[in-house]
Amino acid sequence: MTILPSPQKPNTIKRLTQLDSLRGLAALSVFFEHYTNSYNIRSATYRFAYFSPLHILWNGHAAVLLFFILSGFVLSLPFINNEKPLQIIEFYVKRIFRIYPAFLLAILIALILKYYFYDVTSVNEFSLWFRKPWAWNWNSAVAHETLKTFTLIGKFNPDLIIPAIWSLIIEMRISIILPFLIIIASRGNLLFNLLFFLVLTYWGQTSETALGVFFIGILIAKYKEPLITKLKSQSNWFIAMLILFAIVLYTIDFTFGLNTSHAIVRGIINYSVSIGSGIFIIVLISRPKAADFLKRPVFIFLGEVSYSFYLIHMPILYVMCSVFSFKYTLSPLYILLSSLSISFILSYIMLVGIERPFQKLAKKIISKYSVLRRGDIRTN
Repeated sequence: MTILPSPQKPNTIKRLTQLDSLRGLAALSVFFEHYTNSYNIRSATYRFAYFSPLHILWNGHAAVLLFFILSGFVLSLPFINNEKPLQIIEFYVKRIFRIYPAFLLAILIALILKYYFYDVTSVNEFSLWFRKPWAWNWNSAVAHETLKTFTLIGKFNPDLIIPAIWSLIIEMRISIILPFLIIIASRGNLLFNLLFFLVLTYWGQTSETALGVFFIGILIAKYKEPLITKLKSQSNWFIAMLILFAIVLYTIDFTFGLNTSHAIVRGIINYSVSIGSGIFIIVLISRPKAADFLKRPVFIFLGEVSYSFYLIHMPILYVMCSVFSFKYTLSPLYILLSSLSISFILSYIMLVGIERPFQKLAKKIISKYSVLRRGDIRTN
């Protein structure tokens, strides 16, 4: 089965650099959340910022949902409107080579850092949330759990080595069915897709399945052109208000102090964040000035290293907190600067030494073995 390319429309899919930059900023906000959560901060100024739209700067949970929306959008964009054939086996091979090599290296690095550079007694004054993951000692049970961690999609404790990998578990599981979600959205009209989205929302009520969130990204890709046309005709004032509205949606649980202990409220929060994320995406691909702002070198760098940075920043943060602890007056600043610097350096090394070479290798393998280019999906 094949999604046949439209004979009237040439393949014009190109990389949207501004969305890579957006992912980089989201990864940076995850770092800031983990950094702030490592301390037991109680100051009035911090609490004011915490319960306000300013929380966008370190809203890690929302950033992960933004990752999911971006994945649904970017992965479906070449196929959703028949601009390129969707070949399932090739899709899976590319996803495996994209995710696993850097992930496996990050796990090995984290284990080395934990064993040789981390002192559990030196982090006693940090928050319980921060101290808990690396409080274990080597034994047969931990070794067995570590081996299961390397599979990524199996059942294991994600907090054991790199707590942030819980989102990769979701990415990999949904990647298995993502081609079929793409073909369903491609075949369906707007009414059908909205009804199907409601089904996914009911079916995937837990963060473990998150199908509806990914499907929002797919729908944005499908209806990209009319959305872009609509926003291009709007005034700058309207766009500014739209961005402000998106920020409120993105930080809704903090801005309105919502109780996240209720499943329905969590669902409202997740989809509010997802809608806000979708607005960010559409604005960035429809407004050249907004796109150009995120195409600056510093943002491009953040986007390029975002995946490895997301993987490696927590092990580095653990070690830096262990090294500096509360020994110095400026320990928090030393921890912040050293963690950021080392994480960026190491993530860039992983980008050029692991991520890019394995993505090229995937393309070579796919071009060499025709069997990997089979399993196409047809829309009609």
